[in-house]
Amino acid sequence: MKSILFTIALFSFGATFSQSVDKQYDSLINKSETFKDYKVIKITELNSFWKNVMDSVNNQKQTIAELKMEVDNQNKKIATQSSEIETLKNRITELEGQTSSIEVIGIDTDKTVFKVVVLAFSTALIAIIGFLLFQLKDKLTLAKTKVKDYQSLEIKYEEFRKSALEKQMKLRRDLQTERNRLEEISS
Repeated sequence: MKSILFTIALFSFGATFSQSVDKQYDSLINKSETFKDYKVIKITELNSFWKNVMDSVNNQKQTIAELKMEVDNQNKKIATQSSEIETLKNRITELEGQTSSIEVIGIDTDKTVFKVVVLAFSTALIAIIGFLLFQLKDKLTLAKTKVKDYQSLEIKYEEFRKSALEKQMKLRRDLQTERNRLEEISS
């Protein structure tokens, strides 16, 4: 549930910054003066815009790092639970081995008493095994869900990273174009 909330927060956070940067870019273009086919943009406004873009990128990186930490924590929990399941399986195996013997502490026990004891003990073990299997199934389902969530998050992260790189490249090209235009105007 937490990973779903983090994913939703990541996308809403990213969308907000993307919209903010888009609006700032549009404002920067609209407020700039036009000279022939060129836009004249004040360096201070361009620097301010670039600072906002970098802040947005850094915030996205921080959010991604936090999400990775959450995924790592979930993986640690899964590993711990798997270890507990293995311990419980070993304990069940040990208890089953102890109940199969008629001789208890070197003393022969009457078969009818032994059968009643074994029947009661077996019933209790079956209940425990059923409970443990139910928990095991629940833990395995949880583990599969976490793996799917992680894979989904990883795919979304790759898509986001690609789009962020494309935006960054476009902004760099636009910045270089504007610098070239400024150099042409100044010379």
